[in-house]
Amino acid sequence: MTDWIPFLQNYPTIVKVFAILTGFCLLLTAATALILGPMKSNAPTQQSNAQPSKVTEKPKGDPRAKLFKKSKSKTTPLEAMVQNNETGKNEQNVNKGTNSGIIGGSNNTINNITNIGIQPRRVEPAMIAEFRRNFPDTALHIRFIGYNGVDAEMTVLKDNIIASLRAAGYNNINESWNLMYADEPARIQFGPTAVGATFYIPHNR
Repeated sequence: MTDWIPFLQNYPTIVKVFAILTGFCLLLTAATALILGPMKSNAPTQQSNAQPSKVTEKPKGDPRAKLFKKSKSKTTPLEAMVQNNETGKNEQNVNKGTNSGIIGGSNNTINNITNIGIQPRRVEPAMIAEFRRNFPDTALHIRFIGYNGVDAEMTVLKDNIIASLRAAGYNNINESWNLMYADEPARIQFGPTAVGATFYIPHNR
């Protein structure tokens, strides 16, 4: 019976019998499985009726305080206009600059600040002393030259020089102007001339 199975030829008969039975059982099992097919489970599926729990968050702080805080920061357009007007008034009351000049009167000194412009020149005693050293002869003829026309300040200065010279003993003084149209010196000068001594007075720059 086992002649058709070549690899069982060398085994004992009992092994051959068991091999044939085992193969038969396997074939029978395979045939049964093909005929019946896979078995369906009739057990009802259970659906979970449990609903997910809702997580509730507690509000942080008092909501009324939040509403009060928001309402407090709001300003109406009318209030904003009033605040702007008050700010403008306060800024106008602040003095942000330096006051100088004449304010409400003829006093030129305000808050210890003197309104200084071009000041009139004065006769320096050192200049008269130097003139006397260079021209000790009090009978010397003295004249005055003004450059490119003269103004009131130059005339006042000339008169003050004449007064100082007369006080020093000089009496031969020509008080009239002699005009010269040329480049002016930077300061008052004096020097010898053919007729005596001459003061050269430029404009006050």
